[in-house]
This record gives sequence, C-alpha cells and structure tokens, in this order.
Amino acid sequence: MHEYFIDGSAIPSFRKIFIENGTLHIAPAVTLTELRQFLADQMKMQSSVVGDWNHELFKAIDHQLRYFAGTQIRNVASVVGNLVTASPTSDLNPIWLSNKSVVKTIKAGGVKNTIPIRDFFLSYRKVRLDAGEVIAGLEIPLCKEFEFVQSFKQARRKEDDISIVNAGFRLRLKETSNGFVVKEANLAFGCMAIKPIAAMKTEEFLVNKVWNRDTLHGALHVLSDEMRLKPGTPGGMETYRTTLCLSFLTRYYLRVTSRLVELGKGKSPLMLEELSEDELVAAQELPRKVSTGSQDAPKAEPNYQVGNDAMHQSAELQVCGEAKFVDDLPVCEGELFGALVLSTKPHARILRVDATEAVRMEGVEGFFDHKSIPVNGSNRVGAAILDEPVFAEDEVTCVGQPIGIIVAKTKEVADLAARMVKISYEELPAILTIDDAVKEQSFFEQPQPSLHRGNVDEAMKKCEFVESGEMRMGGQEQFYLETQAALVQYDENDDMIIYASTQCPAKSQKMVAKVLGLKQNQVIVRTKRVGGAFGGKEFRNMPICCYSAVPANALKRPVRLIYERPVDMKTTGQRHPFVGKYTVGFDKSGKIQAVDLVLYSNGGHTLDCSGPVIERAVFHSENAYFVPNFRVDAKICKTNLPPNTAFRGFGAPQGMIMAETMIDLVSKKTGIPSHIIRQQHLYQEGQTTPYLMEVKNCNMTKAWDKMMEMSDYVSRRSEVEAFNKKNRFRKRGIACIPVKFGISFTATFLNQGSSLVHVYQDGTVLVSIGGVEMGQGLHTKVAQIAADVFGIPIGDVRVADTSTEKIPNNSPTAASLGSDLYGMATLMACEKIAKRLEPIRAVNAPDASFGDIANDAYFARVNLSAQAFYRIPDILMDWGKKHGTPFSYFTFGAACSEVEVDLLTGTSNVLRSDVAMDLGKSLNPAIDIGQVEGAFLQGIGLFTMEEMVWGDAEHPWVPRGHLQTSGPGTYKIPGFRDVPESLNIYLLKDTANPLAVHRSKAVGEPPLFLGSSVFFAIKEALYDARTTKDFFTLFSPATCERIRMSVPDVCTEAVVGKELPLIKGSF
Repeated sequence: MHEYFIDGSAIPSFRKIFIENGTLHIAPAVTLTELRQFLADQMKMQSSVVGDWNHELFKAIDHQLRYFAGTQIRNVASVVGNLVTASPTSDLNPIWLSNKSVVKTIKAGGVKNTIPIRDFFLSYRKVRLDAGEVIAGLEIPLCKEFEFVQSFKQARRKEDDISIVNAGFRLRLKETSNGFVVKEANLAFGCMAIKPIAAMKTEEFLVNKVWNRDTLHGALHVLSDEMRLKPGTPGGMETYRTTLCLSFLTRYYLRVTSRLVELGKGKSPLMLEELSEDELVAAQELPRKVSTGSQDAPKAEPNYQVGNDAMHQSAELQVCGEAKFVDDLPVCEGELFGALVLSTKPHARILRVDATEAVRMEGVEGFFDHKSIPVNGSNRVGAAILDEPVFAEDEVTCVGQPIGIIVAKTKEVADLAARMVKISYEELPAILTIDDAVKEQSFFEQPQPSLHRGNVDEAMKKCEFVESGEMRMGGQEQFYLETQAALVQYDENDDMIIYASTQCPAKSQKMVAKVLGLKQNQVIVRTKRVGGAFGGKEFRNMPICCYSAVPANALKRPVRLIYERPVDMKTTGQRHPFVGKYTVGFDKSGKIQAVDLVLYSNGGHTLDCSGPVIERAVFHSENAYFVPNFRVDAKICKTNLPPNTAFRGFGAPQGMIMAETMIDLVSKKTGIPSHIIRQQHLYQEGQTTPYLMEVKNCNMTKAWDKMMEMSDYVSRRSEVEAFNKKNRFRKRGIACIPVKFGISFTATFLNQGSSLVHVYQDGTVLVSIGGVEMGQGLHTKVAQIAADVFGIPIGDVRVADTSTEKIPNNSPTAASLGSDLYGMATLMACEKIAKRLEPIRAVNAPDASFGDIANDAYFARVNLSAQAFYRIPDILMDWGKKHGTPFSYFTFGAACSEVEVDLLTGTSNVLRSDVAMDLGKSLNPAIDIGQVEGAFLQGIGLFTMEEMVWGDAEHPWVPRGHLQTSGPGTYKIPGFRDVPESLNIYLLKDTANPLAVHRSKAVGEPPLFLGSSVFFAIKEALYDARTTKDFFTLFSPATCERIRMSVPDVCTEAVVGKELPLIKGSF
C-alpha cells in the first residue's frame, strides 16, 4: 500500500501533447481519449495525399485505441500510466516498441534520463525506473518515406476485451533495382511473454531481404520458431497464439504490398509482385456495419390490454438507475456484513481451521462454521436431495466450497478477515472433467434417464450408412448483472425476514428453516425484483440465504451477504458441459433411420438440479426431427467442481446440439444440403416423440417455411457460394436451424401457481403472485391480464413484491412458465371477483367507472379479494416405461444466420439473422420480441464466444479445480458489436395456443438454441475453406481459436505441421 497518491492530471504541463522535430511528444497525464482526438485532428490538418507518411503511425495508434477498454476508461486513463504498468497484454506497448520510442524520466533533484523503449520493460510488470524516478513523457519518432507501421489485435470479443495476441510492426523499405529491400524491421508482440517483446531473430532475418513472397515465407518459419509457446504456458491457446503471430505478419505483408501498389511503385515485375483481388481483401479486417433490424408481430385486438405493446412496468426506473435491488436496501442498525471463507482445494481433508487472527481484528463480530448450526437444525441443503453441506465439515469437494463465514461491521473488514482464516489440508485425488469421471466411473446413481423407441440395433443393420462420432459443448456463466445477494433481518416477533435475489423464495424459506431448526412460518422471504437470473438463482441463491442466516440467528443481528463477481462465478455453478457419443444410421437420400446416443453431463460435486437438466436434455436430443428408431441414455458425472445448475434452456440446448451435429454429418456424407436434410425430418402433426408424446398443434413447418421465406435462403446460399469462390482468406456460411421446445416443469408437482387479487374502493387493483420479476416482464403481463378482466387501464394495476407470507409454496419462476402459471391464476382470480361484481354492474349506469362499481360493491359487502390456484393438467412421465406426457405443449421456431469468417485470425461476424417464432397469441409482442432477441444473442454467446476455463488437464497453467474465467476480464459475453448486422424477428400469426392463458405460448427459453444457427453457419464457412469438404468435428463454442485452428494453411503448417489439433476445452 502506498502512503500517498498524487493526482497530476490538473497540472497543465502534464497534459501537453505536440509534434516537434519529427517526434510525437506525450506528457505523463495525457489520456487515451486526448491522444486519439489529437491524432484525428492531425490527420485532418495534414495533407491527405497518399504520400503523407505520418498517417501510418497515427492510424496504427488509433486502431488500438479504438478497441482499448471503454469510453469511460479512455477518458481518464493516461497513456503513460498504461506504459508504466508494463502489462504484457497492453495494446499500445507493442507500437511503442516497434517504433523506437523513448521514455523520458526525471528523478528527485531534477536529474533527467532517456531510456530506449526496448530497455524499459524488465520483466512481468517491472520497468527500468529507480526509486524516486518518474516518467516525464513518451516520445515516438514519426514515420519517414517508405516506413510502414501497422498494429494488430485479436481478442475473444472485438470491443472492450483484453487481447489474446497484439502486435506493432514497422518496416523501412528502400527502392533498389532488384525491388524493395528491407532496411529496418521492427516486430513487437504482446501476450507472448511476461512482458512486451520484440521478434529480434525475425527482424534480423528480414533486414536486407527483398520484400516478396519468398521472404515472407522464410520469415514465417523463423517467427514460428521464435514465438513458439511451450505447452502449459500461462494463458493457454499456445498453438493459436503462435499462429496469430504468423497471421499478423501475413496480413502485414499484404497491407504493405498493397500500399506499395497504391503508391504507384513496382510497375516492373522485378520491383513488386502483384496481389490478387482476394489478397487485397484479406489485407483488411472484417468490415462491420451498424446493426439494423425489423420486428413483425400480430396486432392487438381493439380495446384490449392483452396483446398490446405495454411498456415494462419497471422500465423507467431501470433505465434511470432508480430500481432497487437487495444491496440498495439501506443499512439498518446493528447490521453486519458477511464474507465467506472458501476452500482453495478441489478435494481435500480439512486438518485444521484457525480463525484466531481473523476474529481478533477490530470490527469482526465472529466466525461461523458447521459447528455454529443449531443442534435441532441441519448442515445439509439441496435442490433435489440434501447432499450439499452448508459449511464443509471434515472434507472439501470443490474449490470455492464454503468452510465458514466471517461477519464484521464493514464489508471491507469482513473481506480482509476472511482471507486471514488459516486452513490446513491433506489433498486427495480430484475428478474435474467428464473424461475423468467416465474413466473413474464417477456418476450420480440417480437419475440416469433413457428413452428407447423402435429397434435401434436392427434398424442400424439395415442402414446404407452408419457413422459414429462425438460432440462436446462447454458450460456458460449466467452473468446476471446483480450478483447473488441476501439480507437477513428480524422483526419485533423475532421472525426472520430475508430479502433475497432469488427465483424461488419458497425454496430459500424451506431450507433456511431446516438449517436453523425453525418452523417455516418463522421465516419470510421477500423478493422485489431480481437483476437478472437466467436460471442461476433458481436454486443457487438458497445456500447464500443459509450462509447469512446462520450468523444472523446466532447473533440476532441483521447480516448482509453480497457476492463479488469472482466469488459468484467461482462458487455458484454454470450451465452443464456435455459430451455426446452418437451413432447415426441413414440412407443415400439422407433419411435418418436410427440414432443411438449417450449423453454425459458434468454435474459438479453435488446434485443440485442436474437430474431434471439431463432429463430435459434427453427429451430434446432429437430437437425438431422425427426419427423412427431412437435410443438415448444419459449419466451425470460427479466431479470436484461447484455444482452446475440451471441456465436458460435447462439442458435442452445440450441435447439439441447433438441432433444438429448428426444432421450436419448426414449432409456431408450424402452431399445433400443440410437444410434439405432438416426439412425432410421436421415433425408433422400427430407424429410422436421418442417418449411417445403426440405432437399436437404442430407449427414447426409453418415456422420453418416463414423463416425460409423471410431469409430468402435459397438465393442467398447461391450468393454465399459465389462469394467463397472469389475469396481465399474470407469465407461466408449460411445455416438454418429449427427448434421444438417442450413447455412445463418435467417434475410434475412444480406445475402449479397461485395468485391473490385485491380490488380497492377506488377501483385500483393489487396482485400478488408466486412468480418473480427478473426483467422478463412477468409483472407487466400479469397486470395486462388483470386490467383486461376489469376493463381498467394497466396503470391502475400494481403487482406486489413476491413474498412467502402472501403466496406460500411457490414453484421457481423458471421453465419459461411464469406467464402460463401466474397469468392463468391471475385470470381465474380476477374472474371470480368480476363474477361477484356482475349484480353491482347491472344496477349501475353503463358508463359507471370501475371505481364507482368497486365502491358500491364494498357498501354491498361484496368480497373484493380472491385467490386462485392453477395447475397445468395432464403432465406425467413414466421413466420406467420410458414414455409419457412431460410437456403441456411445444413452442416452435426457426432461424437462419449468415456469417463471414476471417480465416487468418478466426474472427467471425454475423451478417444477418432471421428468426420466426410461434408464440401463439402473444400477451405482449414488444416484451416477447425482446425475449426472442435476448435469448438469441445469449445463444450466440453460448455457441461462439463464452468459454469456461478450469484448471484441468487441458489447462495445466491454471491451479487444479480453479476457475480461470472468473470475471469480465477473462469471460466475455456478446457486446453490441456481436449483434447481427441485420436482425429480423417475426412472430407467426394465426397460431393461437388452446393450452395456455389467452392462447399464448411461453417464450423465455425456446429461442436460445436458435443462436446455434451462427455456430453451424461458421462451420459451413469452414467447410469451404478446408482442403477436404468431409465432415469434421468442431466443439462448441466456436471461438476464434477453434475457427482459426480448423483451417490449414502455411501459417498453421509452420506451427503444427499438416495435422491440425482438435481444440478441446473444459468439459
């Protein structure tokens, strides 16, 4: 810790930036934004003719600044501040290195010094500065004639992301009779060592060589050896990172050569080799337009609230930042703050826990562990079975497992004290991946669901073709904006009141009561709203409530426990990774006759909701396709990771990706386009699923046909083929994907919901439901339903905060069922009251207001309050017989996506996506379209970008069992730039659903899988780029690494030879 911090940003001389004597001078407090603006002004003022060489440097710097962090950070972060941190990932330092910059310093007493930039970086985050020495400025020489400066950056996400590799290149060429000869070469890279480095051997190789393809190819091999990373290098992606270095040099060659052509030089063949049209295109990065789109939905019927685009009831509060969440609640008297003491080992015996030093700290009120739980309580909780310790006892079974909790008067003290608790371990063998678990036969005994339809073995024998393979799909972090949170308080009766960010208040109530040995009516759980959940708070908020309740109960004081993002990501679980091993039998027409599939999920160290997740994966493993002979078996792997949990889609995307992979294989083996294979297998009315449920009101073909029409797929596919014939370094792909998503909880008992409606004398209405508002618009839709029944404006209806004291025993707000359950229950309750009001209406004037009627009803002693309970009928699955009706109905949809891929770097851009959804008669088209768009983008993230990296055999540089991608710095969700350039949503018309409230359909989860259309479009592009067009395996997500390392070329051959590695991951 430093004793003093001095802010020099207000000193005028510290903010100077100017050009003098051919040098760009940057003072120590110049911000990144100021530098970028200065460069833009200079390029406007100076001549814009081709020969203005200063633009070379300015454009290279601006290129990196454009994607450097976000605007807010660029506005305050200084150029020199970034320099002195000596970050090996800095996007600017390679430019300074490659341009022979110098660092000007000054010491106490005024002694000045000049340090060449190549001598400035010493090691990781260390620079050549003595004690008392500070940087006075940075000086960068401007470019001279025939000096070419370029910068490069490759990241997981284009904007606001840390580089995987970055670079700054500078060459000085001289025109000779033999061509252009390299006189100076400076190649600098970031992210390839513990500090920014120069490729000195490659620089040496280039000097005095003629600038041509032979020189490039020779330089690539030298650079490959020089930048080769050893297996296990921190950051991983070793072969990809080295390949990127070569790809950057290749692109640099193309850019410099094209610039020379532009300058009018090299007219003689001896002077310069001409570039082809596709090489000129490859010299540039993928272009990106501003996103546009369209939304087409059925119009609402006149005079009805339901079906209107009513604004989300919390919209104005949320966009103004005034919406209240758990941590916004004011601190009350005597309140304490909690911080968990977490395991640092994936599997170990606990030998000793010593909190002595921690509890002695000023402000610490205590350390609580399993011994602090009341004798009549329990140290076991769980979503399905009670297999999860609240606090570890003698053994820890994953990193991040809570061992205890510190409570203190401030959060800062609690966090510091938690780190001071000393724990001694005896490490035990750990199982971390699905492969580990299969090898060790480590599975949860139940459930192990399976479905068998037809005679798969006999059908396989009769098939013309039988192919087998494996598909892997990684996990995904929910990344809700509001992290897990709980605030425990007491009322005057010593009843416990918990404010929780949860999807299931009743589950938290039940488990807290069990842990503390209380009756459930002594615990009240309230949820005003949840700042995002996506399934991650269906069950994983329940332990947070228990952790904070234990010290609150012991001390009888309020306790607040709010997770920091890294703690949340490391401990609460994600979407389940899956491995599918499949065999598919088919004929030459592409007709699939039989499928044999085995699914494995990584459940983590406790069961949580892995059972119903893998059941839903099994139910959806054929996606939208009828296959006469179908067998699927599934197992949940027990590993030493935090329990993986619910996430939007709840296992269905993992099952569906297996079906689509098999479709892709059949297409490539038969030579029949994949859209034809898909179309000929789509479910038709009356066909049955592998669990023998009849598909009724089947709008699958209708959604598919509308998608094909709106996307103009057939003609665009021809355009893609024409584009690919002209381009070697860029490829486009287009793919169509359907979805059939079953609606209801597969656990029958959960398909229930209640609503309590009060009408007041002034005609306003208050509705209480068991459902939780988490941004999905549930409260708005419920208000619309109530307003319609009473014929009042939606503004006269308020939906109260969810609370177990109003609606008991509520099911989780999940499975896309919120509107189905609570909308129907609210409709039933309102209709009860409306029925009672009919005699009052009859004696009132036709134009009497609802307030007048409610007031008269009060004086007539009519009950203006009603409760209703709704349960979805006819839901039952018999796993013993392997058939049943696990769903009320299906939501159908289809999407087409077109992408463009930069083969040199693996960057992809979604050019257009068209989505057609069958949502019945939408309750609120604006909210539903928002759900479709959000789910689709989350699906793009799942299948192309978001990758969990754990410390396992594939990532030996990460401590075993630890999560490396534990925050926004390393884990990337889609940004604005990742929205398709054109995103078009269409809601089918005339598809009313007779099985849900107001003939609507559930919307939250079904569109997510349609994001895989981007994955398969990328794969189509890669097929065109590969030397052989045969089927190949591409695991999900299709990250830039997997894309680049799927295409062989001179760069990959120099790094790995002719055989490309299959990029695996944490599964």
